[in-house]
Amino acid sequence: PLDEMFVATNTALSIVNIDHFSLDSVVNPPVAVKRAVAPFSDRIYMVSATSRQAFRTNRSGSAMGLLRDPRSNTPFPQPVVDIDLNRSHSSLFVLFDEPGSIVRLTSAADLVENETTLTERPVAINVIGTAALVTTTLEIYGGDNQAGAAGSRLAHRLSVKATNDAGLGVANQDVAFNPILGGSTINPTSVRTNQFGEASVEVTPLETSQFSVQARTPGGLAVRFELNTPQAGQAGLEAISGDYQIQLVGDDFPKTTTIRTVTFGVPDVNNKLTITPRDARVACPATMTTGQDGVATFQCSAVSSTSPFPQITLVDVVDDFGRTLPQPLTFTVISDDQTMTAEPLVETLNEIVAPAGGRVEDAIQMRLITRSGLDSSRNVGVEFETDGPALSFEPRIAPSSVFDGRIAVDVIGGCKLGRGTITSTTNSPDLFEHEFAYRVVAGSAAAIARSQGNGQTGDANQRLNGPGQALVGRVTDVCGNAVANEPVTWEVSPAGALTLENPSPRTNGNGQVSAIAVLGQRPGLAAVTVTTAAGLSTTFDLTINVTATQLITVNGDGQRVAAGQPSLQQLVVALQNELGAGVEGAPVTFTIVEGEGGFASPAEVVTDENGRAAVSVIGGPALGRLVVEATSGSFSTQFTLEVIGRTPVVTSLGFVNAASFVSGLVPCSAGSIFGVGLMEGVQGVVLGQGAPFPTRLRGVRVLIDGVESPILALINLNGQEQINIQVPCFTKAPSTEVVVTVENNGVSATFAGVRTFAYQPGVYTIALPSGTFAAAVHLDGTLVDTSNPARPGEILQLFWNGGGAVTPAVATNSGGPTSPLAFVDEGVAVRLDGALMEVLASVYAPNFVTLYQTNFKVADSARTGLLALRVEQGGVPSPEVQLPVQQ
Repeated sequence: PLDEMFVATNTALSIVNIDHFSLDSVVNPPVAVKRAVAPFSDRIYMVSATSRQAFRTNRSGSAMGLLRDPRSNTPFPQPVVDIDLNRSHSSLFVLFDEPGSIVRLTSAADLVENETTLTERPVAINVIGTAALVTTTLEIYGGDNQAGAAGSRLAHRLSVKATNDAGLGVANQDVAFNPILGGSTINPTSVRTNQFGEASVEVTPLETSQFSVQARTPGGLAVRFELNTPQAGQAGLEAISGDYQIQLVGDDFPKTTTIRTVTFGVPDVNNKLTITPRDARVACPATMTTGQDGVATFQCSAVSSTSPFPQITLVDVVDDFGRTLPQPLTFTVISDDQTMTAEPLVETLNEIVAPAGGRVEDAIQMRLITRSGLDSSRNVGVEFETDGPALSFEPRIAPSSVFDGRIAVDVIGGCKLGRGTITSTTNSPDLFEHEFAYRVVAGSAAAIARSQGNGQTGDANQRLNGPGQALVGRVTDVCGNAVANEPVTWEVSPAGALTLENPSPRTNGNGQVSAIAVLGQRPGLAAVTVTTAAGLSTTFDLTINVTATQLITVNGDGQRVAAGQPSLQQLVVALQNELGAGVEGAPVTFTIVEGEGGFASPAEVVTDENGRAAVSVIGGPALGRLVVEATSGSFSTQFTLEVIGRTPVVTSLGFVNAASFVSGLVPCSAGSIFGVGLMEGVQGVVLGQGAPFPTRLRGVRVLIDGVESPILALINLNGQEQINIQVPCFTKAPSTEVVVTVENNGVSATFAGVRTFAYQPGVYTIALPSGTFAAAVHLDGTLVDTSNPARPGEILQLFWNGGGAVTPAVATNSGGPTSPLAFVDEGVAVRLDGALMEVLASVYAPNFVTLYQTNFKVADSARTGLLALRVEQGGVPSPEVQLPVQQ
């Protein structure tokens, strides 16, 4: 303990109280002592200088015995050379002679932690260190709040103690002491802690005014000593003892009176006091001079009394500077023994619990009465002293009330925690004593300080959980004692800059709170503030860096892109550090390294707050593989895409008769599909080679009610896209529920509700320089045109579309039969110049797919000119076309 010193000689062990300079106890071991160590106050280990045995005892010597091996519970048989403790006093090391070995025991010697055999004969052991500990707490260990004269060294050294999370002392911790707010000389200015984590320096004030000294570790832990501070009750004169006494006439008062004089907390040496009773009932020395401690003690006597009742005499005390006591000394003189103070009636029965640095009002209560029991004993003082942690009392000397003899005293807890006993003494001849149990506990939270983790720098997404990296704070009372179970809250600024793992909701038994910081992805400063329920707070300042180590694809790889269209998904990359955090503000360039394409947005992009950059790519005209590379500095990554056809778009009016272009489709007939995105890479006309015709041409496919349609031609003239197909022969008709699917190089679109007809005649036309005329030929196979017109009475072959069902039926993608011919089921009429012509036959054209042929005779009465011609079927007329006729 800090207030005790263990002194070992070869014949005795003495325990000295260095606060009171008293000898607490002496242990006389049965052997001469070579070495002794004490891990704690009631356990001492010794090595005999003669018998080479190890002994253990308690501080009173009542439990003396040989050190035993806990594995066998018998004394160690080997000769003991030496013993030592580690710096945290948690382990006892015992050094044995031949064969040389070291046994490491727990400090209670109840468990063997380790044993090592030596290769040479040992002489001595000195444990100078164990595994390194990290300082998390620096606290004042002694010397605070003292005072001294200018140029004179302070009576007590300024001491600090460095401990780790477990409360163990940290050795070799550098501590710098610096004067602040005033002048002083510090020797030395920089020290290292000893094996117990303690370090101290000497301080000499340069002036009598208040000043401070700060002790600080390189890691930022700091404590502050307040010195030469004026304190209440310590400026001027103060009665320390012997005030408010009572005595019978003719006797000395039961106690000497002690007066202390100080200036700015510094004792006044050789200060002359003048002592003057205000009447002759009391006699005191006329003058006294203070000693080195600023204290003067004198004896007063009860000389006379002229009344049967207690009489009060006031005594004035004045020093050389003209200062007086806050109030005169009070002495009571009595002539009747029955008016003497009897044993007090004590009203305080329970243990007094005082917070360190805090006040317990009316903690001690009692009542003084006279021996007769008929009256209160008034103006009689009670003084207090303790045998444990320091307390102060207000008033220091408590007088009994002039009304009812009651005494009520406030107790102020000192800074040292622990238990003890308060002894009260009545300032009457009997000096009645009473004891009160008390306990000093940690006070309420008065400060919170960072113990560890401030000022760190880490990379984004880094988890600060290494040695010395956890954020640790400590809540203390006004004395620096740990405050346990104090609620705290944590706040991160800016919000989201980092996350906290396992933040303590309350302080632990050491007053500590802690959290692990996981740094966020945004570079810059971040602050973590921990606040107590009382509003006290401290802030940890952290710096987040982001160092790029990789460029990765995030989204958009492997997708298909329609030719000429922007990609459905953007190509997204992320520039990250090795922990996956994004790097903001870095340029990224996108480049096409294979295939054809372009970009719908700028190809040079700056990464956002998440380290991401994105671009939209446009598929080029060439279908197939498209590779895009993203580059940032020395990092790059690639996207592999496939350029495919555009999505076909066809309106409800885009499905038409291939001859008349009237909306609707007819089974077995030719149909045309008009739209956008129907094909890729086609300029002009691409004919299907048949029959049979292909069902897939240049990546284009058409399905009607799920049946593939033969493709006759793909046409793209000046951007106008058209697909000519044969409608499968067994497509349901008439109907408004037919489903058509158009596929363009891997991209398909489905169109429901396409209309079909059982028949819908449309006459083919041929565009010639002289005009556009019906597709009709003479029997010699020559084309009917203006230079070779039809003649009245002539038989012509007319070719048209949309005739519908035939007998016998023909298969899809098959030419018309020649034997037998396939005749049109629904009757066909030909009207020329408004008049019905004689129809000889209407068939599915032999060897042709989708083509219908009608042979008819031109009326003998037909006039010359470009005559209107149409085909009628089941009352449905075709659009009119022109036929050249010449009489």
